[in-house]
Amino acid sequence: MNCRIIKNNLSAYQDKNLPEEKMLEIKNHLQMCSECFQSFAELDFTWEVLGQVEKFDSAPFFWTRLSQRIEEKENRKSLINPLQWFPIPVVTTAFLIFAFIVGVYFGKTIFHQSTSIQQTTIEQEVNGFLTTNSLDEYTGESLPDAYVSLMSENMQ
Repeated sequence: MNCRIIKNNLSAYQDKNLPEEKMLEIKNHLQMCSECFQSFAELDFTWEVLGQVEKFDSAPFFWTRLSQRIEEKENRKSLINPLQWFPIPVVTTAFLIFAFIVGVYFGKTIFHQSTSIQQTTIEQEVNGFLTTNSLDEYTGESLPDAYVSLMSENMQ
């Protein structure tokens, strides 16, 4: 066993709450390792000092009154803060759902306004194109002649 495991089991060793083989293993380790033996000696000394402390009786009904005061304080805290009644994940989920709904509503409103403006502009252009009489300027020339005349107009 390593020292860390031994030190973790020293209290159980002192109380003799370990199986025989572990007790023997820790005893052998304490004989060989001065650091672990020192830790055990300190623990043993602490228990000796605590054993010498005078025991005294508490006032009658002390524990009853103490537990009653603790319970009253807990009840008072729970009435003051109503959010303690709801678990935090429930409150967080409700807030996120609310924020999502508000975001969707505002997103639709803004998107609808921008789309209606774009549709109005497109409709105006389409209507303008459809209402123009594109054959007004047709002179009856052939396609190559019309091309040459258009090119010559652009050059000038």
